[in-house]
Parts: sequence; C-alpha cells; structure tokens
Amino acid sequence: MRGVHAVIIPAPKAQINKRREVDVAEFDDMIYAVDFPKDFLKVCLTEKCVSGKKIAMVFKKFFSKFGTMPPPRAVYAVIVAKARQPWLYTTAGVADTVTGRFDMITLHCFLVLERLRDQGEKASEFAQEIFDEAFMDMDHSLREMGVGDLSVGKKVRKMSEVFYGACKGYRDALSVDEPDIEKELAGALRRNVLGEKATDQQVHALVQYVLKSTQQLAAYPVSEIVSGKLELPDIVEDIV
Repeated sequence: MRGVHAVIIPAPKAQINKRREVDVAEFDDMIYAVDFPKDFLKVCLTEKCVSGKKIAMVFKKFFSKFGTMPPPRAVYAVIVAKARQPWLYTTAGVADTVTGRFDMITLHCFLVLERLRDQGEKASEFAQEIFDEAFMDMDHSLREMGVGDLSVGKKVRKMSEVFYGACKGYRDALSVDEPDIEKELAGALRRNVLGEKATDQQVHALVQYVLKSTQQLAAYPVSEIVSGKLELPDIVEDIV
C-alpha cells in the first residue's frame, strides 16, 4: 500500500452533503500536477480555457504516450484531461480556477470509481490505485511549491474531505428513485461545484453530462478500465 493512505480521512458525517465541506479558496494559487509533459499540464491545469483545437493537439501528443504508463496513471490522465474540457467552464459554469478544476477532477474520479465499485477484488484494488494517483498528485504538487512537511498533511486532508463529501453527495443523488435523480443531482452539483448563482441552464448541462457519462461507463467493460483504457463522453450538442 502507498503512504498517501495516511492522509485520506473521511469528512465528519455532520458536514457531508449539507454544504461544501471545506472552503478550498485558499488552494486557488496551487497547481495540482501529475508527472506529465509540461505542455499538457499547462493546458489542463494552469491555463484558462483555451480553444478546443489547442486542447485536441496537446491531447493527441500526450495520449500517444499512454502505452508506457502504468494503467492507473493512464486512467487518471484521462480523468484529468476530461476534467479540462473547455465547455465545462464556458457553458456549464464551472469556475476556471484551480478549485474549479479540482472539483471537475473529483467529479470525473467519482464517475470512474463508481463504475469500479462492487466489481470484484481486482476492480477494487485498481480503484484504490486511481485514488492514490490523485492524492499523490496533490501531495507532490504541494511539496514542489515549497509547502512544509507538517502543512502538507493538513492541506491534503482538507482536500480529501472535499473529495469524500462530494462523492457521497453524488452517490446519494444517483441512488434515489428515477423521477428525483435529476433534482437531487442538481442539488449536489450546486453545493459541490457550481454554487447557488449558477443558472438553471448551466446546472442542467452538467446534470445531463453526468447522467450521460454514467450511462456510457455502465456499458464500458471493467476489464478495459483495469488495463488502463478509458473512454468518457466527448461534448454532445444535445446536452448543452
């Protein structure tokens, strides 16, 4: 097991799914980066939204290297890439800040981890490895920015609480009876990502994206995911 487990601590039950569990505005100047090519990181994590053409160019160059990556890191790379789709920030109303990007990484991690849930021991172990990649990413980035050892654990703990709380909110929303799913999911996305100022159109777009992603992943073979292959839906005109 990897050492990062020690800092992944669930949020207090009283806080989960009632409001955003931790104010992460203090992290807006931080860059959460995995050990990927510099141009990929610049586009995906540090720049404001750029053209789809530029994103596609970087993705094409980067994804050609997936064959040399360990499977969990390759899947996490797809998660990060999908979390930086420009329409999420320009149309769905996600804040194009490090906090907003972290929220999108959390959401896309949730979608993949939920697909792997209750799918056997191998899938469970792989889900943990994806989780570890995400939090080792944060730990590494904080240290790269000069955050001291004593502070790193506290900061990553705060982020883990946000992650846990958001995932519980999404899971609860998707577990209700069919007629109420969209309403409950909209509430969870407002609390954890969009905020109360988001328009109904923005919330609707993100809700439909999550539902479409869930449907696509439900039909995606778990065996493919654990081998390092993952596809998440591209922009679909009818959801925006």
